Amino acid sequence: MNKTWIAAAGAAVLSLGLAAGVAQAGKDGDHGSRHGKMFERFDTDKDGKISRDEHMANAEKMFERLDSDGDGFVTKEEAKEAREKMREMHRKHKEGEKPASAE
Repeated sequence: MNKTWIAAAGAAVLSLGLAAGVAQAGKDGDHGSRHGKMFERFDTDKDGKISRDEHMANAEKMFERLDSDGDGFVTKEEAKEAREKMREMHRKHKEGEKPASAE
């Protein structure tokens, strides 16, 4: 039950981020191109839409990345570590470095 709830919460967060990114695409150059690439990556069948199945597959991938010890749960520490890695990637991007992939 907890794993399902956490996956659903992760999916909701992912949805909000993707929706905001798609809405922003084209409005601010760099962010628009990144969010466009994110949409393309999630749209695995390339039909110009993200289905529930495509979305949930990406939510599962995100959960697996967050669950660094693979025990089926995301602890506060694992979430904090993931947030710090993401901030570091963003910092490197802003400084012009090529960051390592988040996947």
